[in-house]
Amino acid sequence: MSGPRGWLPLIPLGLLVTGVLTLLAGWTTGQDIEADLTERSAAALAEKGLGGGAVTFDGRDATLDGFTGDRAAQAAAAVRSVTGVRVVEQAGDNGSGGQSVEELQAEIDRLLGETPITFVPDTAELTQEGARSARAVADLLTGAREFSEIEVGGHVAATPGDESTAMTLSTRRAETVVDLLTSAGVPAEQITARGYGATRPRTDGGDNRRVEITLR
Repeated sequence: MSGPRGWLPLIPLGLLVTGVLTLLAGWTTGQDIEADLTERSAAALAEKGLGGGAVTFDGRDATLDGFTGDRAAQAAAAVRSVTGVRVVEQAGDNGSGGQSVEELQAEIDRLLGETPITFVPDTAELTQEGARSARAVADLLTGAREFSEIEVGGHVAATPGDESTAMTLSTRRAETVVDLLTSAGVPAEQITARGYGATRPRTDGGDNRRVEITLR
């Protein structure tokens, strides 16, 4: 049969073929993205000297396996720094679960001692290093329930004007980190933001544009 009615039955077949090709293209693209993110994340881990574990991807979401203790937080921070990564999770119970408050506090103190949560001068804006460190702390805290309260204490390098201004800025810095922790899944009702101004300088004389995190 000629004319338009002759090719009408072919339309559904054409749509089916187009749909299958689209699905195959999407699947191939997804596989390419996962392979690329896996390769670059493995390189980021190697650059930080974080061997002994593995990273896999489901789309843009990463799962780390084989990293324990503070290495789990360091590995999560390294993978999260890779452009294109959306979420980083720990497989199984390799995170902070089962640790005492003292053990968890010691890990946080070691992490912040190596990479403090710092800010752009005279602002409550996190530096890139500060943001990565705060996310690493969030990884340690997410899922841990040994503590009843987290105090996020903000500090300033020196009093910018008067004491009231210093206290306001240090409180805003604490609140910035609280927002990051809660967005990562740490319960908001367990976190308190507190500003200390310039009243608690670092004992090692280092930069005081920072926050400290204390578990209770």
